[in-house]
Amino acid sequence: MYRCQVPGCDRTYSSASHLKRHEKSHSQEKPYICARCGRPFLLAHHLQYHERTHSGEKPYVCSHEGCGKAYSQPGDYYRHLRKHTGSTPYHCDVPGCTWKFIRGRDLENHRRKMHDNLAI
Repeated sequence: MYRCQVPGCDRTYSSASHLKRHEKSHSQEKPYICARCGRPFLLAHHLQYHERTHSGEKPYVCSHEGCGKAYSQPGDYYRHLRKHTGSTPYHCDVPGCTWKFIRGRDLENHRRKMHDNLAI
């Protein structure tokens, strides 16, 4: 695990590249600006997702029979698909703990709340 070294930040990541991307969030630089409302963004794809709040575009449509839910962001779409499949790819690795999660962030929160005193 790669842990953010900024004081007060307890975020951890499974890869160095994800940590590096996160570290940019501590910078004040946000070079991507929404043309409609002026909101600044750190990453270009975040601006792209934000612009969909103005347009209402939801290009990620569930193809599961009878569902048809649509999403503006791919992460929301893929998380939704796991509800249909029952997939819980994020498993707690603390011995004896059997908790599983749909989202990685939920696993991080679980570790903090339930296993914070353990060295994992």
